[in-house]
Amino acid sequence: MHLISRPSNQTGCHPQQLTLALIVLVVFMTGCRTLRTTRQTRELSAARNLSLRGWDELEQKHYSDAELMFQRALEHSEADERAHWGMAEVLWPSGQQESAIAHMATAVKIGGKSPELLVRLGEMYYEKEHYAEALRQADAALNFDRQHCGGWALRGRVLQRYGELDAALDSYHRALNQQANLPEVQLAVAQIYQQTGRSQRALHTLVSMMDTPQGGRCAEAWLLKGHALAALGEQQDARTCINQASKIAPEDDTELLVELAKSQVAFGDLAEARHSIGRAMRHDPYNPQILNLKNELDASFQSFAATNSLVGYGKRIESAAESESK
Repeated sequence: MHLISRPSNQTGCHPQQLTLALIVLVVFMTGCRTLRTTRQTRELSAARNLSLRGWDELEQKHYSDAELMFQRALEHSEADERAHWGMAEVLWPSGQQESAIAHMATAVKIGGKSPELLVRLGEMYYEKEHYAEALRQADAALNFDRQHCGGWALRGRVLQRYGELDAALDSYHRALNQQANLPEVQLAVAQIYQQTGRSQRALHTLVSMMDTPQGGRCAEAWLLKGHALAALGEQQDARTCINQASKIAPEDDTELLVELAKSQVAFGDLAEARHSIGRAMRHDPYNPQILNLKNELDASFQSFAATNSLVGYGKRIESAAESESK
């Protein structure tokens, strides 16, 4: 007869021993997790200190030193959004714009609901002509903070680029309601007013903007003020403004120098226009727009010289005829 025996305890472990083992395992895992968290916190703190030093260097335009600080910060921790933002600002002017945008996008992802980060990312997209993405970032910033002037300003820029001028004006005015002294926004508002035939309002906006030191040093504002005054029939004051724009125009702003030359041609100041084109060509000698305008100016000068030569020849003939008659 086969007897069925009760299964024996193969492990030889008592329930109390098993419970104790589980407690030890939980304590060990909790300790590891705590140590790991402590280490990550320490690394993030070191990264933040380095990124602060990087921002100090960046503000002084010490780009190489700033980049080194941000690199060291990211070696300590990839979770420091300010290090990613700083690296983006270093890379952007050096032409590494795609890498800059990648770092900025990472900063936004880490920073969560920061309108400031969202707007800066949107501005970078705008400069790369990714206007839809720029608008998306502006709207995201405004979803978190409806009073964020940077979000409204960026939204206005995109809408102005799209040709939605009334909507752009509304966004710009919302930005100015939050902060009245925003020269770039005021200039954009004046541009829209001038573009839509409201020269008096453009002039009023520019006068307010140019009362500030930054606004008074803006060559583009002086040029636009000249256009507004010319449209209002103030030709001499307009010419004075355009001359002031010429004096302070940056040598590397070829687009502004071309617009300046066109305005000088419109006022009949051909010599000044040639000077402006010469400045633009020193920075961008193969730009087709600049070359075309130079050729037009050269042709105008040749025509002017030929006309003056004929007039002078005619006067000499008249003078000789008068002498003979006497």
